[in-house]
Amino acid sequence: MRTEIDLHVMQDIGAIIRAGAPAIEPLSAELKALLEALRRVTPQG
Repeated sequence: MRTEIDLHVMQDIGAIIRAGAPAIEPLSAELKALLEALRRVTPQG
């Protein structure tokens, strides 16, 4: 269950970063760091 949630969160954050919305620019570095952390703890399958 938790892995499923993490995967959805990763996809959502990835979509936000790819969209490059001006409103999230100040947070983009933090979001990318969070995405990388989630990638490390989420099993690749």
